[in-house]
Amino acid sequence: MKRAFCNGILSAAVVAACACARGQSNVYSLAIYSAGNSWADLCSLSVPFPPYQYKLTERSWYEDANGLTIMDLGRRNERAGFLRRLLEVQCGSNSFSIPLGPGGPKRAKEDVGPAGTAGSGDLAVLVTDCVTNRGGHAMATKTLAVSLAWVFYSRESADVIVVAGDQFAGVQRLLEQTCGAADSTIRSASSVGNGRSITYGPQQIGVMLNLTADSWETIVTVVGKRKP
Repeated sequence: MKRAFCNGILSAAVVAACACARGQSNVYSLAIYSAGNSWADLCSLSVPFPPYQYKLTERSWYEDANGLTIMDLGRRNERAGFLRRLLEVQCGSNSFSIPLGPGGPKRAKEDVGPAGTAGSGDLAVLVTDCVTNRGGHAMATKTLAVSLAWVFYSRESADVIVVAGDQFAGVQRLLEQTCGAADSTIRSASSVGNGRSITYGPQQIGVMLNLTADSWETIVTVVGKRKP
């Protein structure tokens, strides 16, 4: 009786830190679980320039065939439901969410803005356009060509490029060729294992640019006001 009572409390209200496997891989991340949802911080920054606070958080949950969240602390939800994932982006006082993975969320559409634009080709061209359109410095034109497929999201406070898989090393080399070394004084406060991250500041390229990756996605975010 006591065990059942405790399990009920855990399922309904407790926010618990837990190590959870990402799919079938051996990569583990520290996540917060509550009411069927898990939150894992991929990148968390405090910087001495706008937006001052920057954070990427992955929210995931399982839905049944009716689109209802499965609130189950056990592993049964992986077999009985559909995995849904969102990337929550915080840029200072502005925040927005974008879907991750195929299908996107069903019951959280109110949390998601306009759909992204799928594209492919030389990622350097897209990143350069984002930087210059947000008021950044012109980047080098002779760079390492990195041909990838992506989904591009443009919001008021930032442009976000999402690439499937861990492409951190290749994109980092591209950025080093175009922008030089990242700012080594800016380090993410997110849990070790949740993601890798490097950041460029306005003194380097005129805007803030962050590269974050985990085993599922590589994310490039350019933060700044659009040119009028």
